[in-house]
Amino acid sequence: MSIREGAPARERSETPDPHPAVAAAEHSRVRDLRVLLQTVVSGGTLAEALARVVEWIERVIPETRGSVLLLDDEGVHLQHAAAPSLDPAYCALIDGLPIGPQVGSCGTAAYTGEAVVVADLRVDPLWENYRDLAAPFGMRACWSHPIRGSTGRVLGTFALYRDRPSLPTDAEWEMLVDASHLTALLIERSRADEVRRQSENDLRSILEHAPDIIARLDARGRYRYVNPAMLALVGVPAVRLVGRTSEEIEWMAPLRERLSTMMAMAARDRTPQRDEFAVETPIGERWLDASVVPEQNDAGVLTGFVFIARDRSERRMADLALRRSEARLQRVFNLSGRSLALLDTSGRLQKVGDLAVSNTGIQRDRMIGEHFWEIPAFASLPQSQDALRRAITAAAAGTAGGGEVQFRGRNGDLRVGWFNVFPVHDAQGRVVEIVMEGSDMTDTRLLEQRLRQSEKMESLGRLAGGIAHDFNNILAAVLGYGELLLGEALPGSEAHEGLQHIVHSSQRARDLVRQILAFSRKADVEHVPLDLRALVVDGIRLLRASIPSTIELRERVSSAPMVVSGDASQLSQILLNLGSNAEYVLRGESEAYLDVELTRVMLEGARARSLELPKGEYALLTVRDSGRGIPADVVDKIFEPFFTTKPVGEGTGMGLAVVHGIVVAHGGNVRVESSPSGTAFEILIPIVSEEARVATRRAGGRSIGSGRVLVIDDERAIVSFLERILPRRGFEVECHTSPLDALKQFRARPYDFDLVITDRTMPRLSGDDLAEEVHALRPGLPVIIISGRGSQPGDEDTHGDTVFRLAKPFDVVDLMHTIEVAQRAARGRLDDGSL
Repeated sequence: MSIREGAPARERSETPDPHPAVAAAEHSRVRDLRVLLQTVVSGGTLAEALARVVEWIERVIPETRGSVLLLDDEGVHLQHAAAPSLDPAYCALIDGLPIGPQVGSCGTAAYTGEAVVVADLRVDPLWENYRDLAAPFGMRACWSHPIRGSTGRVLGTFALYRDRPSLPTDAEWEMLVDASHLTALLIERSRADEVRRQSENDLRSILEHAPDIIARLDARGRYRYVNPAMLALVGVPAVRLVGRTSEEIEWMAPLRERLSTMMAMAARDRTPQRDEFAVETPIGERWLDASVVPEQNDAGVLTGFVFIARDRSERRMADLALRRSEARLQRVFNLSGRSLALLDTSGRLQKVGDLAVSNTGIQRDRMIGEHFWEIPAFASLPQSQDALRRAITAAAAGTAGGGEVQFRGRNGDLRVGWFNVFPVHDAQGRVVEIVMEGSDMTDTRLLEQRLRQSEKMESLGRLAGGIAHDFNNILAAVLGYGELLLGEALPGSEAHEGLQHIVHSSQRARDLVRQILAFSRKADVEHVPLDLRALVVDGIRLLRASIPSTIELRERVSSAPMVVSGDASQLSQILLNLGSNAEYVLRGESEAYLDVELTRVMLEGARARSLELPKGEYALLTVRDSGRGIPADVVDKIFEPFFTTKPVGEGTGMGLAVVHGIVVAHGGNVRVESSPSGTAFEILIPIVSEEARVATRRAGGRSIGSGRVLVIDDERAIVSFLERILPRRGFEVECHTSPLDALKQFRARPYDFDLVITDRTMPRLSGDDLAEEVHALRPGLPVIIISGRGSQPGDEDTHGDTVFRLAKPFDVVDLMHTIEVAQRAARGRLDDGSL
């Protein structure tokens, strides 16, 4: 059974002892307790002190083994603290034991805050979940008493174990209670000592690292403490100062005399004394702001002094530097990277920096004495004048401010500026002057506008790319079935003619989708070194044949090659689209002309930054027309897809959007300048050092192949088309609309297939992931991945010549050519033994 503290004493063992024995035991107990206390207070760690208490109680209560467990910081787990006689294995098992209403003797005592006496662990319900833990160590009884602090909070438990069932006698119980109280005192003293040591360490750290000079002296003027700053000042080691008076040490007579005078006055008046003076030190003259504070006890007896001094030398030198800098104020005004001006409190100009004069083009003497908002730069701009007047008035009242204003530059052009005004106070805190600084933010605003336009184009590009992806899937089926049926129709028949129109219209739609993908920078293109000059010359030849003879086409093309990295078909579209756009604008104009110029330029510094391009050599293609120009409210929208000012049926609004997309995809930029006398488009493409590559065209034809092809596409119409066309070209076909089903079949029969054709974007498993799985089972097997979205970032295949790309929509010639290339590569690997 378990007994809680407060139960009648008769429930404990009451074995009577003869009086002489009791007296002898009590005398031994007192003697041992005295020895214990002397040992504990002699020092040592808390763990050592607790172990001594446990050893003492084990001596005075025979046949017991003691244990001290302490609560953790959260108060929910008991942690091993001392148990010199218990098996370490048992101590490790109970270390971290959670407290609770039925957690053995100690866990329950810590949880309830009451003593718990268990006579027999094997039958007591409190040990139901823990008796198997104690049994291997021969423990049968456990008496646990909570260790309470001075506030009553439970700190842990003090427990005694016996190897036989038993209850404590009253004397034994009193000794256990005494032990728990003594343990509480030791714990609280240890924790208080730790707090005190930490506090002393913190205070010492503050004093040791304080920049101020600090010393403490007794009533007779002997140094009791000096901090490093004091030692650094006087150049004397601490061992020469501590324990001596200033008069006993040969050091800095002026400082000794000042300090002695201040201590005498502090002792006399019993008030802090303060003085500022200069002294010669080993590191030169230093100005000290010094204080001496008297210390006294509760009886009012003087016990010592605290000397605190702050080195004000830096402030003195700063004041001197400030006075010297006033002579250089005008130079600062003139050399500053911002426009600076000094105004009086009424807003009249007193000083003006050179940059302000340069930005406005106004002579300095015309501005001095004028109200700032009335100078010519702000004439006819009432909103800017009001903003400046309000900010300057507020600064005169002590409030700094700023804002954005418009002003006219030295050429009379309207520009954007940002200004700040700051009040200048005198020693009494009155505003005596106003400093104004300004920056020309015109170029920054233009860059921000370009950034917003770029973000808008990026969003539209993602939208266009998404639409093109879905439309490509539709076109792939329309074009494929159109070609399939066209091959079956009787030439010259009405069906044959209609199917020709379907195929031709599908091809035109495919070209439009490719323009959209070029705009959104998602087209499948290969960038190779090309001579841009040759492409421009070819484009000019086409323009001559396509524009009316009423438009004079003038060309100025450099004779030297200009090698750029790009796609020939896309780069050709730039000049053709710009030329077509100009031709529409110049219709009906008399004496109209169209200039095409190609030159080599070097971008550096500010110009490169304004165009957001790296510095280096660029090919500059300029297309300039003599039209009426682009209206100001339209010029920001001309590169948006589907935006057009042409009547319905005369334009899709994709021409300039495609130009912008192609140029950006080639690492360049587009700049447009328009006025009532014409519009000029400037195209910048980076020049590379490689030699140009000559493009070759592949010829079409009715290719025939052989082998077994695994086809996967989640679009049923495309699967049906491939299922019909491939057998006609000599192939056996197995088709799936689920990539997981196809992979399952391939895993079962990996060597039954000679080629895999898969869509790229499919649910649950993409074409690229499917290719990885196929090659894991059958390395080297050619895989053709069909994509309706075009190439994406990271498309650079790591499969070498085992993965091939085919863009949707594709015609039969494209399909058979790609199959032929894939199978030729596979045969090559077979011949050289790599398969």
